[in-house]
Amino acid sequence: MLIVLLAVLMIIIIVFGVSSSMQSYAVAKQAEATAEVARVAQVSAWGNVLTIISLLVIVVVILALIAVVVWFLYQRSVVAKKQRTGSQTPGMPVLTASHSIEMMVQLKLIQMLERMDSQSQNRLDVPREEPAEDPFPWLRS
Repeated sequence: MLIVLLAVLMIIIIVFGVSSSMQSYAVAKQAEATAEVARVAQVSAWGNVLTIISLLVIVVVILALIAVVVWFLYQRSVVAKKQRTGSQTPGMPVLTASHSIEMMVQLKLIQMLERMDSQSQNRLDVPREEPAEDPFPWLRS
């Protein structure tokens, strides 16, 4: 009976030992799986970063192309407007609003100077009238 009892105890100890070793093996495999999941998450994060950066580059390139097209169309409209508003005579400058205002001020200044000059000429041309001597001073007193 003692041998049977020892055999049963040995079987129980062997079962607990095998169970403990299997549990340790499972915990080790679970740790490996956790490490692998962390690596996969890291790779996934880098993939997301690369996707975001590539989309950002694509958006910037599209915006730059739109800006270039808008600038080109604006420049073309400015050139067309200059051609429409420009004079038909070659060599004549195209006048802008600021040039027109400057020219108008210069013309007014010239007109004012001419008026002043003509007034001074009129003063020089017209002899001064001196008071005539009264031929009959005795009649006035």
